[in-house]
Order: sequence, then structure tokens, then C-alpha cells
Amino acid sequence: MRKISAVTDVGLRGFLGIILCPRACPRWPQSKKPRPQWLQSSMEFETGRTGDASTVRILMVLGFVLLAIVALNFVNLSTAQAMTRAREVGIRKALGSHRGHLVMQFLTETALTNLTAAGLSILMLWLCLPWFNLLTGRHLDFMSFLQGDLWKYLAIFFVGGTLLIGFWPALQNSSFRPVDVLKGNAGPVGRGALMRKGFVGFQALVSFSLVAVILIILDQVEFLKQQDIGITLENTLVVPTPAVVTSHDDYMSSLDAFKAEMMRDPHVTQIAAVADCPGKDIGWISGARRLGAPLNEGTSMYRADIDEAFASLMNVQLLAGRSFAKNGSRGDAIVNETALRQLNIESAEAAIGQRILIGYDTMTLEGVVKDYHQVSPREAFSPTIFQNSLETPNWFLIRCEKGDPASTIRMAEKAFAKVFPTDFF
Repeated sequence: MRKISAVTDVGLRGFLGIILCPRACPRWPQSKKPRPQWLQSSMEFETGRTGDASTVRILMVLGFVLLAIVALNFVNLSTAQAMTRAREVGIRKALGSHRGHLVMQFLTETALTNLTAAGLSILMLWLCLPWFNLLTGRHLDFMSFLQGDLWKYLAIFFVGGTLLIGFWPALQNSSFRPVDVLKGNAGPVGRGALMRKGFVGFQALVSFSLVAVILIILDQVEFLKQQDIGITLENTLVVPTPAVVTSHDDYMSSLDAFKAEMMRDPHVTQIAAVADCPGKDIGWISGARRLGAPLNEGTSMYRADIDEAFASLMNVQLLAGRSFAKNGSRGDAIVNETALRQLNIESAEAAIGQRILIGYDTMTLEGVVKDYHQVSPREAFSPTIFQNSLETPNWFLIRCEKGDPASTIRMAEKAFAKVFPTDFF
């Protein structure tokens, strides 16, 4: 619930502060020490999941824009009923009612309407929450909404919204004079009519703007879907390797046994065992440079541990040299284009056979591959060096070309239970 309250408080603070940087922990004790920036942190290898302040700002602004449209729509509908309520107001005033009493009556009607809407919204929240969790992958509990500061903000919105959208129609509808009603001149005139037209025009402008923004977002999503990220992700099953490792040699033999079991499936064409999987952050190491280069040419690089089947399975484009050989030397290395430039090597062909220092290890460049996106197309290409499975593999990558994916998963589960009987699939 702390995260839900934080996001809500972030939205209010951002809106009132002209979309300033939101704070992550609103209930953090007041002190001179800087507070944790849950939505601002972009450090690598975070201990937990962090949020994105830009997403919160966008959703916050969108929410308030929709509320503004709804509020203006309510005001327009309320003032449009002026002729219907004019006779009522005229009769009440003729019987001795004061304008203040009528204003309170209209505000009470608005409050009851908002209260009914709030009740229906809570009911819809309860009904739709399971589908929302399924869509977003979250696990929000309806009872958690009954805790924390959510009710405080709901009460603020209820009272503020009632006054904001109900005060102007109440003033308009209570301003009719009995003599004007009897003459049939109770319609909005002058500044009241001009303001109503302004509300309608502003509402139409905001609605058209929202439609334009949605079309732009859909176009951007389609653009991302058509981007070539440099590797092939389709028809690839990813299975975590067993978490418990005893003897390294026996463990590696078990990995080979699992590969052999999976290759018996006619739908499986390739399988790789890697320590670093596409879509996951990978580690980095500093001080990488060509052998013999001065120390000031050392650079930081990301390091991915793969096997001989990875490049072929993921369709990584090889620019020069070769991929790793089965049971090849652990001193072999492959770099991508960005790493090649940081090492100050002129071309991919010139890189083959060169020796580079990675920490305390001396590696020989066997190949150069084209840049591909490891995590997200929104991020720039990272300088990456690929090493020949120096670490214990963490993932099986299984390429399935044809057939039913569900049957391949069942086959993988059976093979996993046979080779690793003490681990969960």
C-alpha cells in the first residue's frame, strides 16, 4: 500500500507544483537528509523494482484532463437545464425562499450526484480489479485500498469537486427572478451565455487534443513494433536452469543431458545454455583495453557469458571472424560494434586476433557482431564483450520453429523433471 499511496501523493504534488519532480516517499520523516527517490532512481542492479516518474506525470496529467472534461460536461448539462429549473426557482422565490437557500439546494444535489458516482466507481473498481491485475501483472488487493491515505484524497476530491462543478450552476440557476420567469426571459444571457459557449469550446478543444495524442501514441507503438532490435525473439522458449549447483562438472554434464532430451522433440531446432539472457540487465567490468594500450584508454564494458549456440539461435549478425566453437578456449571473446569503437579499433576485420585486457584476464578477439538491444529499444547500444561461458549458465534458450508451443513446454517440463528431479521447472 506504501507504493499506491506514494504514487497518489506524487500525482497531487506534481500537479500543484506545475509538474515538478515528484518525491518518492511522502511519509518519510522530515529531516535535512535527502529522501529516497523511488521514481527517480535509474541505477543499475537495484535491490527492488523502481518506478518511472515520466509515466506517473503522463498518467497524472491525463487523469486531470479527463476530470476537467467531465467537470465541464457536468457544468454544461446543469446550465442547459436552466429553463427547466427556472419555473421552480421562480416559484420558490415567490414563496419566500432566499437565494442562499437555493444555492445550498443545488450544491446538495450535486453532492448527492457525486456521492452516487463515487459509490459506483468503487463498485466498478472491485469488479474490474482482477482483470486489471491480469492486464498489468500486478497483485493489488481491494482491501488495501481501504488503508493508507487513499480515503483522505478521495474525500478531498469529493468536496473540492462538488464545490468546483456545483458552485457556478448553483449561482446561475438561483439567479432567475420571478418576473423574468413569468415573461419567459429566463434563458442565460450576457456573460453567462458567453461562459457556457467558452466551456463547450474548451471541452471540444481538449477532446480533439486527446484524440490527436492517442493517434500519436498508437503510431509510436507501431513504430517500436516494426523496429529491428538485432536479434530474433519469436518462437524462443526461455527456461531458468536449476538454482542448486553441487559439482560444476556434474552440473555441466546435466545441462548437456537436458539439451539432448530437448533435441529429441522434432519441433526444437536449437538450444543454448547462457548466463545472460536477452531482456535481462547484464553486468559490466571496467578497465577494458587493448593489450599494450596505455592505462588511460581503459573503458567500461558490459559482459555477457554465452555458449557456442547463442549467436546462431538468436540470429545475431556476425560482421567479422567467427562465433565460439564447442568446447572452445575460455580465452576467446567477441565484441559488438560499440565496444569496437571504444577500444579504438579501426574495423571489424582488424579486430580479429587482437588481444585485449578484461580485468586481469587476457582475451583474444575471435569475432565482431552487430549491435542489438539487450533490454529495450529506448536505450542506446551498450559496449558489450561476449565471453565463452565463464560462469554457470542461468538460462536455457530453446528455439521452436513449428508445431504447438504448449506441447514443447510440456516436453521441456518432462525433460527437466528427468534430468533435474530435485528442482522445480
